[in-house]
Order: sequence, then C-alpha cells, then structure tokens
Amino acid sequence: MRNKYILSLFFFVAIWGYAQEIQVNGIVMNQDNYPIPGVSVVEKGTANGVVTDFDGNFSITINKGNVLAFTYVGFIAREIIVNSTDLLNVILVESISELEQVVVVAYGSQTKKSITGAVLNIKAEEITSQPSINFTNSLQGLAPGLQTFNSNGQPGAAAEFLIRGIGSANAGIEPLIVVDGAVYEASLASINPNDIESVSVLKDASASSIYGSRAGNGVVLITTKAGTSSKTTYTISTSIGISEVTNPNNFRVANASEYVEYYREAIINAGGNPNDTTSGFFLPVTQEFDTDWVDEAFQSGIYRTYDFAAQGGNESTNFYTSLGYNKQTGTIVATGFERITGLIRINHRANKRFNFGGSAQVTYRNQDNLISNTGRSGQLSGAFQTAPIEPILATPDLFGTNGEGAGYNFAIPSNASHNPVATAVLNSDNNQVYTINTSINAGYKFTNWLSAEIRASHLINSIINKEVTSKLYRAENQGGTTVEERGVRNVTNVTGSLKFIKQLGNDHGFSLQLGGELFRDRFNSLEASANNFAFENLNNVGNGGVATAEDITSDFDGLNTVGFFGRLKYDYKEKLFLELSGRRDGASNFGPENRWGNFGAVGASYILTEDLFQDSSVVNLLKIRSSYGTSGNNDIGNFLWRDLYNIGVNSITPSGNVFNGVRTTRAPNPNLKWEKNIQLDIGLDFGLLNNRITGSIDYFRRNSQDLIFALPLSLTTGFSSNTINSTGEFLNTGMEFDMKWFNIRSKTFNWSTNVNYAFYDQEIKKLPDGEVINPNDSELIWREGERSDSWYLQRYDGVDPTTGEALYLDADGNQTTTPDSDNRVITGQTTPDSYGSITNTFTYKGISFSFMFYGSFGSEGFFDLGLDLSSDGLDFPANIWVNQLNRWQQPGDVTNIPRADINTGNQITSTRFLYDESFIRLQNVSLTYSLPDDIEENLNLNDLSLNITGQNLWVFTDWPGYDPTSEVYPVPRIITFGASVSF
Repeated sequence: MRNKYILSLFFFVAIWGYAQEIQVNGIVMNQDNYPIPGVSVVEKGTANGVVTDFDGNFSITINKGNVLAFTYVGFIAREIIVNSTDLLNVILVESISELEQVVVVAYGSQTKKSITGAVLNIKAEEITSQPSINFTNSLQGLAPGLQTFNSNGQPGAAAEFLIRGIGSANAGIEPLIVVDGAVYEASLASINPNDIESVSVLKDASASSIYGSRAGNGVVLITTKAGTSSKTTYTISTSIGISEVTNPNNFRVANASEYVEYYREAIINAGGNPNDTTSGFFLPVTQEFDTDWVDEAFQSGIYRTYDFAAQGGNESTNFYTSLGYNKQTGTIVATGFERITGLIRINHRANKRFNFGGSAQVTYRNQDNLISNTGRSGQLSGAFQTAPIEPILATPDLFGTNGEGAGYNFAIPSNASHNPVATAVLNSDNNQVYTINTSINAGYKFTNWLSAEIRASHLINSIINKEVTSKLYRAENQGGTTVEERGVRNVTNVTGSLKFIKQLGNDHGFSLQLGGELFRDRFNSLEASANNFAFENLNNVGNGGVATAEDITSDFDGLNTVGFFGRLKYDYKEKLFLELSGRRDGASNFGPENRWGNFGAVGASYILTEDLFQDSSVVNLLKIRSSYGTSGNNDIGNFLWRDLYNIGVNSITPSGNVFNGVRTTRAPNPNLKWEKNIQLDIGLDFGLLNNRITGSIDYFRRNSQDLIFALPLSLTTGFSSNTINSTGEFLNTGMEFDMKWFNIRSKTFNWSTNVNYAFYDQEIKKLPDGEVINPNDSELIWREGERSDSWYLQRYDGVDPTTGEALYLDADGNQTTTPDSDNRVITGQTTPDSYGSITNTFTYKGISFSFMFYGSFGSEGFFDLGLDLSSDGLDFPANIWVNQLNRWQQPGDVTNIPRADINTGNQITSTRFLYDESFIRLQNVSLTYSLPDDIEENLNLNDLSLNITGQNLWVFTDWPGYDPTSEVYPVPRIITFGASVSF
C-alpha cells in the first residue's frame, strides 16, 4: 500500500512538472526598436538556451516562473521572470549610455556624465548631411548658444561665429578655434567636412577658461577622424548639384520703359526738358536697348565633390587617410571655388606604456572672388546700377573711340564708364592658398595612475592674391594693372601635460592634469603693383611698367604666448562632480608690466536621479550643473603697447614732394592688458519617459570688463587717439534650450523631433564717456544702458503729401525736412535677440528623411543697396530700385517715396532703409536610402546609400533684398544628388 502511494506521488509530480513547462516566443530590440541578432537567451541556472535570429526573434521552452537571462556584448544584461506564453518583447539598453559617451573637451576628453560645464557636441553626420564646401555654414541651427552668420554666399566663404553674444567693443568677438588639440590659424575652408569626427562648442567658463587669455569668446573644438582597431574599411562618396540665387520678395531694378518714365518725370520736376538734346538731360521715350544687367550677373552654379577614405588597423597600429576634391561655380559670374585636400593620420601603441602618432593635412584652395564688393566697377554691384538703356557690346559708332574696348561698350555715363559684364570677362580677383598642417603626439603611462602626453603642431599657410584689370578694360585704364600680394603664416603650437588619476575606495575619484603650452605665430607679406603691360595675358607684376617705391609694400606681424594650466576633478560615486581649472598666461602683445594674466573657473554637477528617481519610469535623468569663472581676450592686435613707425617713402611736404623718412603711426600704451570675461552658468540636463524626451536648459550671465577703447587725444600730441583699457563693461545674459523627443518609436518606423532655441539680451553697463560713436561705423553707437550693436540713425517719417518732400524726425520727435546728424537716435539692433531651429527626422527600414527650419528674430539691417538705388533722382543716370515707381507725383498722393527730382534728390542714411532682418528658412532637407543589410552582405559591402539634399530651399522674410543674411553675395539655394559606398 505504501509503495502504491509513493508511485502515485511521483506520477502527480511528473504531471505537474510537465504542465508548468511553457513555450516562450519573443523578440529582442535595442532602444531604437531595431532587432538585435545573436542575443544569448538562457533559462537562468540551467544549460537551456538559444540565440536570437537575424530579425531578433527567439523561441525557448522553460519552466513557468523561471528567469530568462538576456545577454549581448555592448548591452546591459537583463533578466525577466516568465509566467505566461504571451509574446515577449525585450528591450536591451546599450551599456554605453548617453551619459557614458565620450566628448572632446579642452586638452582631453570626458564622459557626458562627468562634465560640469556647458559643452555641446555636434556629430559628423549632422555636418555632412548638408551640401556645403565650408562646413562652418552647416553649423547654423545645430547648437543653441552658437550663432552662425552665413554673411557671404561666395563659394568657399566661411561663416562668422558668435558664442553667447558680443563680448567686446574693439577687440575680437569670435571664438577660439582649436583643431585636434592645436590652435588653428588658417581658414576653416581648408578642412574637408568628410574628415570631421565631431565639433564641440565650449560655452561657459568651466569648459573654456582653461584656455585662459584666448577663451573670452568661447571655444570651438574640431576633431578629425582617426583609425580603428579593425580591418581596413574603404569609403567612396560623390555628390553633384546645382545652386541658384534666391529672391523671396522679388527684388529688382527698373527695366528700360520704367527707367525712362521715372527719369523723364525727374527731369521735368527739376525744370528741364528730356527732349532737349543740348540740355545734358536728353532722354527720349523710345530706346533701342533694354538690357537686364542683373540677369547677366547671375548664373546657375554647379556643385561637385569626390571623396575617398581608408580607415583601419589592429591593436597596435591604426590609420586614417583621405583624399577629397571639391569644385563649386558661384551664382555670380566669374566666381567659384576649388579645393583639393589630403589627410593621413597614424597612431601606434609600441607597448602597454608608450604610444605615439602623427598626422599631416595638405590643402590647396583656388578661389575666384567678387571683383568688387561695392561701387560701380563690380560684376554685381555695377549690374544693379547700370542703366538698362545701355547696350553690353559697343555699337558701331563707338569703334575707334575710348567708348569701346575688346568689343564691349564703355560709353556708360550711368556707371562711370564701367561695364559690369566686361568686368567679369576681362578682370579677375583670385586667391590661391596652400595649407600644410602637421602634428606629432606621444603618450607614456608611468603607472596605472600617472601618465604624460605631448603634442606639437606646425601650420604653414601660404596665400597668393592677384587682382588684375585688363589692358583692354577701358574704365580707369592704365594699360592694365595688377596688384599681387603674397603672404606666409607659420604657426607653432606645443602642449604637454601630466595626468594623475586615482580612485579611493569605491566612492571617491580624483584626477589632476598639469600642463604647459607654447604658441608662436609669424606672418610676412609682400605686395607689389604694376601697370602698362605689353601683352594682355602676361600680367604678372614683373611684366608691367617699372615699379616705384610706392608700388611695393611689405608687412610683418607676430605673436608669442606661453601658458601654464591645471585642472582638478573629483567625483563622489559618479553622481557628484566638482572641477577646478586655472591658467596663467603671458603674451607678447602686452607691455612688460602687464604681460601675465591669471584665469580660472569652478564647476559642479549632481545627478539627482542617482538618489531621487532610481526606479522611476518617468524621470530617467535629472542632472544639475553650475559654473563660474574668468577667461580673457587678447585679440586686440599685436603691437598696440609699443611705438610703431612707417619707414620709407611716406612723408609728403606741403609742396607735394615725396621723401624717404620715418614717421610714427601710433601712440604706445605699455599698460594695456587683457579684456576679461566673467561668466556664470546654471544648467539642467534631463531625460523623461524612458528617455523618450531628452534635453537641456541653460541660463548664463556673461560680464565683459576692462574693454579696450581708442580715446581721443589732442592733435598737439601728434596722434588723434590712444588705445587703453577703459572702465567699459558689457553684460550679456540669456537662456538656451535644447530638446529632443520621439513622436513614434517602433520596430521599423521612427519619428523624432529636435528643437533648440536661445534668447539673448545685452546691456552696456559702463563706458569711458557714457557714449561712444563706433569709430568703424558712424551708423552705430555705444551708449550706457543700451546694447553694443545699436543702430544710430536719423528717423525717416514718410513724405509730405502736399509737396512730395521727404520728412524726418529730429531728436525730440518733431517733423523736419532738413536731416541732420545731430538728430540721430537709437533705432534698432544689428544682431538677433533670439534664434533657433526645429528638425524632424523620419526613418523607415533603410530610408531616412529629415528637414530643418531655422529662424532668427529681433535684428534690423540697413539695406545699402536700397539706398544706392533710391536717391530720388540724385544719381541720374544710374538705375533705380523698382519701388521708386511708387513715388509722390501730385498733391494729395500718400506714399513713402519722395518726388523724383534730378537736382535735389535724397540719399540720406536714415531709417527709410532700415528693415527687419527676421527670417524663417527651410535650412536643410535630406533624403537617404541605404540598401538592406542582407543585400549589402551578399555584395560584401558595409554600406551602399543614395541621397538627395537641399539647403536654403525657402525663406520667409520682410527683408526686401535677395537674402537677409548677405547683401554683398546672396546665400544660394543648393540641391545635390549623392552616393556613398563603404566596403
């Protein structure tokens, strides 16, 4: 009987055990909902296990209530208790989280987790997704706090940078540029965008003050690509595209009939007779020619790039090498850009302690510039002003006279005898630049906690600029003229440091870096001019007429700096971080008594989610950070502290005789010192809803002190001014927002949105005299309580409907018909007070589509071209802006355009031509298709992709001209088609 019970018990247990065994099916994906093949799925405590297939699927039989363990290299292991047969969707998180990502910072790198300052990192793909030969133009809209001004659409032209506002009145305002650890003194157009790995923007004192005397305006760190410890990968990419000028508000000049109508009326209003051939104002109604000079100046541009790169290595040696070719013809005739780049970088680990490496970058640039940016001699500026009734080619009656040359018409009184079409064909302004940037680096690890690094670089930048006016060009002709300038810059940068890293127990981490830096910059140039060439195409200066001493000039410039720096970092349980940095700098552009300056910063951050929200599914990251510190600005010129002289033919007697001699040119000031920036930053980084929403918020307060001004001196001293450190003080404050969220995140389809925006305000706290007219631009003023970029203009108040006269306001707001510079007031600002972008990205399997809108608001710009073309008859016979046709014509007319009058027209600098520069631009659109992984695998390819991109596709603005950011050379619309293969 007992055996019978035992047998029944065993039978029950076997049935119960069989009943608890269940089949589990599921899929394993990463955070972006892409399947992960090869994941190990094991029933914990047993040998029962499977791996996921190519699509991340798995199927396994386990006992109900047991634990499944999921493990895969590079991801955090996960365990799940299984109690049902429902489909199991498993998300694995990468072990290198967002906070663990390494970001390049000053003199090294740090994880995002440990950063206490305001550092923003821009990845390579964000730059290369935009068609631009100069990558600086692609940075617009990618970083809150970094204002990027595409101030020139000239192919190859660099953008201008501002980080957190304008911090100086007379010194430099752009950030320090550092490439691969060395200060970079060449044009960023020398760098191939495809060679860039990342760009870090250091915005606050904690991040940038370790650069000391040069970091007052922030720092931009550019890191180029390096080798990898893997098999060699080859990448070939190419793109071709077209570019064209944009004209959002249909700006144009008058055609022949409009021109004749306007000026005939202006002649009559002045008491003249346009039909009188002897009056000097003969202008018949019927005209033989109707030339669209502006259309002749613009063209469709062609954009082409070809790039090759190889990257690879092993555990001891790795390399990266590339070769690139870019060519772009401009949207203005006779302009263009060509570049050839080459880069090689090798790093070798000799043993566990010693490593070394080096790199060499070589660039050749050839740029055809606008022949003249302003005036009537340029191919664009001249085209706007040339009368449409003038023909391009010489008419038969001009042959054999000074009115023709090389078949072109030079009898153009409206354009001072210049012919803009002939300018583009016959004349030139060409730059050729050769850049060689080499570096070597070495590191030695003495112990596990002590190491040393040294890096030395040398940059050679050689430029040849040649401006040629053809001997066949009639206007201002001297038998042809050539001005040739050759300049060479040599820059040496050496940096060395010791690093001490120590962990005390499990909770306390320390690191200390001590180092020094040497910087030497030398620039030499020689300029010569000649004329009266014997042959048209042999126009080197040596082939022209005999040069005199006045035709040859030379220049020298130089700067030496030395700095000693230190940085101490501490962390508690990798959640509380403190950082102290300091630097002592000496520079040769200050007098002996003020040559050295001290700068430093302190920063702290605390990851609250390590303590307060450990198990929260809502708050995944909450990190607060704050910093305070000082940095300097020595971008003031290199010899202001000492006497300067001109030696040579530079003294002229009252009788006009020229003599050799020595003449002092500047009053010395040995007491000059650095301008100083004191900056406070408070920031918050966050991640919400399983990091579906991430971002950061920053508040900053930047105080610029000891500002340099040129104060007037009595002319009895022999000088008009003296440059000093004044009591001047600027205050910049602002808020910056950067946020990204996933609208849809699924296995095959994702839609993410990124928004960044910045708000700025500025106030002049102190000035030497309370008010200073900008010496470089009398239309701008510095005044206590106002901004440093304030317009200072006479206010325009429309037209008197009775007389058609222009009306203005005096300083008290009273109407007047007599403009006066004493009646100028502050009327706006030149830089925006807010700007930002919104980017949407969609991915579906191998298809990626993104578009970015960029907006800039709050700035006003002076429309110089409008002033030039709206003289109300004063500039006859130059062409006019077509809005002049809306002029006052009879009593009772209500308009903003005065009457046309040949003799008494207006060309007053006033708010009549001050316009809102705010704009919203469809900055970038990109569509990419990559072949499926299985097809690429069958073809033995790592990647094969095709793409279509567009830049500056649409602009909404009230600005009347071609482009709200560049009047001289409009920023073009560019559409490209490209392909890339990696194997």
